[in-house]
Amino acid sequence: NLIHYAKPTNRHPKRVSVEELVNDSLSLIRPLLRKSNFRLDQKLESDLFIFADRDQLKQVLVNIFLNSVEAMEHKCAVSPPSEPLTLRVHAANRCEKVFLTIRDEGEGMTEQELSACRDPFFTTKKVGEGTGLGLAICFTILEKLGGRIEVQSQPGQGTTFCITLPLEPAESPQEEDVEE
Repeated sequence: NLIHYAKPTNRHPKRVSVEELVNDSLSLIRPLLRKSNFRLDQKLESDLFIFADRDQLKQVLVNIFLNSVEAMEHKCAVSPPSEPLTLRVHAANRCEKVFLTIRDEGEGMTEQELSACRDPFFTTKKVGEGTGLGLAICFTILEKLGGRIEVQSQPGQGTTFCITLPLEPAESPQEEDVEE
């Protein structure tokens, strides 16, 4: 993770289906969602494609999804809700960009945590449970891809990650580069 943070690269940019990328990433955390009895609200526009490194984007999504699940688990441990908490994942094409929104109903972040969440080695986890590199790597990867990430959060109200990525280039990649 430290190497990825210090020197992220666009290893293999290809045409990537946003829907498949999100579904593949979610497949890794679905067991956690079921185990914790969390709901998933997923709304993805079909036929959304971007030109990027699939593995790097998957790393970004899985990291954010895991953080969201952990925040919701922590909130449930402190004060069990009357209804299952929901993780919302929405993607849409607007103004020649893909907007991917990930919203959890977890414990949220304080203003101090929110301002520090992109800093390397910042973590709210106990010693030995996290490196504080996950979100820092996400920010770095997205910037390299020409995208950005905005985070909105309030204590007790959950967190929203708004990821903006450029659509694929005007010229289609070679057929062997298409990954759908």
